[in-house]
Amino acid sequence: VIMRGLALHTTITGLILVCFACGSDSTGGGSDVFVQEFVTDYVPLGDPEVETFVDKDKVAAGELFEASCTVVDSTGTVNVETEVVFVSGDVEVVYSPGELMLEKVGEYEASCRTVDGKYADSTPVLIEVSMGSTVKIETSFGPSEVSAGDTVEVTCTAFDAHGNSVEITPGVESTPAEGLQVEGQLVTAGAAGTYELACIGAKGIEITTGTLAVKAGAAYLFT
Repeated sequence: VIMRGLALHTTITGLILVCFACGSDSTGGGSDVFVQEFVTDYVPLGDPEVETFVDKDKVAAGELFEASCTVVDSTGTVNVETEVVFVSGDVEVVYSPGELMLEKVGEYEASCRTVDGKYADSTPVLIEVSMGSTVKIETSFGPSEVSAGDTVEVTCTAFDAHGNSVEITPGVESTPAEGLQVEGQLVTAGAAGTYELACIGAKGIEITTGTLAVKAGAAYLFT
């Protein structure tokens, strides 16, 4: 799987437009724009060395970080167009250097290369992407119909804004609260009725619920 994206700055093939002191100048002429030209049809002198730089090696999914590349040959640093390749398992993401983000949890090898693919950094840097802030918790359990005295285990799965997920054990709450015994993720049926079970989460997090039906019959006395 290969995904290609742009860093969060304006990029034009062969050129980068950089705006210095944007706004009106003293003569009313507007913004000052510096046009940076890349070397085209690059022919290296000596054995070129490509290096990769990142300002963070551990980020949360969706967190911005900076990535940059340098290409050096016997003449010094060469202003040749580059891109950054991030590889995690069978996933490859390609960005132009700059301020960017990774959305999927995993350990990535990041390496710069020239855009023609001829020269690349042979010593990638590692970036660890962890799950972002929880925005949703899904509540699941089975079976959904039990008899008094039966126990079900509730699974709570947390999701971040980028679809990453992890199983958590925050505890469970029941509506109504009476008629069931809740201990951590385990719910034991006591009295016949219908109950809404939900994982416990912080305010503002979307939490799904599930319905547990307890069949009519003799009540179970909790010990």
